[in-house]
Amino acid sequence: NLDINIADDLKVRVDPASFGLVINALLMNAIEFSGPDKIVEINSTENEQHVVLEVIDQGPGFNQETGIPSFESATINDKKRFRESKDAIGLYFCSKIMQYHQGSIQAYSYGPATGARFRLILPRINEKVSA
Repeated sequence: NLDINIADDLKVRVDPASFGLVINALLMNAIEFSGPDKIVEINSTENEQHVVLEVIDQGPGFNQETGIPSFESATINDKKRFRESKDAIGLYFCSKIMQYHQGSIQAYSYGPATGARFRLILPRINEKVSA
C-alpha cells in the first residue's frame, strides 16, 4: 500500500531517469522492509530554498546497534552497513545522484521497530512558469 502526499505545485529541476532510479530504490527498500499489508508513505514539504520528499516505511528501523544506513560505498557482504534491497541501486548511488542534482539524501529512524525515513532534499525552483 502506498500513501502519496505530494503537493501539486512543487518545482524542482531533475533528470527524470536518474531521479526516478532514486525514488524507485527507496520505494523498493521501503516495501521490502515494511512487508505485506503495511503502508509506505511519500510526503513532501518545502520552504523558500528546498523541497523535501520523504519516503517512510514501517519496517524494523535502525539505530547504532542494528546498523545505520550508510551512503558510502559498501559491499553486499557488509550486512551491518548494507540495509538496501538486493534489487535496489543502493544508497551510495542514490547519494551520488542526489549530489548531481545539488541535493542530498538523509536517513532517520526513531529506533528499532519504528520504521525508516529517507529524505531527499532538492533546491526549490522559485521561477514562475507561464502558461
